[in-house]
Amino acid sequence: MKKPKSLHHRLLRQKLNVRQLNFKTTAELEFLAEFVGQSRALEAVSFGIGIKFEGYNLYAMGPSGIGKRSLIRTVLENEAKKGSTPSDWCYIYNFKNPDKPIALSLPPGIGSVLQHDMKNLIEELSTSILAVFESDEYRTQMHAIYEDFILKRSKVIKKDVDQDEVKIPHLYKERHAKEKELQLKFTSSVVQPLIQK
Repeated sequence: MKKPKSLHHRLLRQKLNVRQLNFKTTAELEFLAEFVGQSRALEAVSFGIGIKFEGYNLYAMGPSGIGKRSLIRTVLENEAKKGSTPSDWCYIYNFKNPDKPIALSLPPGIGSVLQHDMKNLIEELSTSILAVFESDEYRTQMHAIYEDFILKRSKVIKKDVDQDEVKIPHLYKERHAKEKELQLKFTSSVVQPLIQK
């Protein structure tokens, strides 16, 4: 068996005449927007996004690092530019049925505005509600409810001789209802103007 001829190192690399290039550095070159050698993949993606019916999906398969994601993203972005901007969809809490949030369709770009406004509203509400419950007016009215309860309770207890058998749950319920009503009144006085705003 003959021994193969060895190659000289100069034969192993192609020589490039730099004078033939019409640029000095690669920074001067324009970005290549096309995907070279991917015509079949581009056709498949274009065909897939052309199907406008429910239940059809695209699935890209292949080794990682070959540019599947960037190819599909570029095609989708170019296709999206041709159409109208879709609505923003926001899901808000459903107080009547917590398991089923309410979907809001908003004009494009308004969803993030709503999110920002709701965050500000919550911050403003938390400080305002706390301040109203620490006010002298609220404390005075709560104290009046308590005083009324003590007065009514003392009248019931004086009538009965055996204080252990005195049953006055209706007074506690009445007091609780009045306190709840007062809290709702004060909370509404803060919440309503902010919601209107």
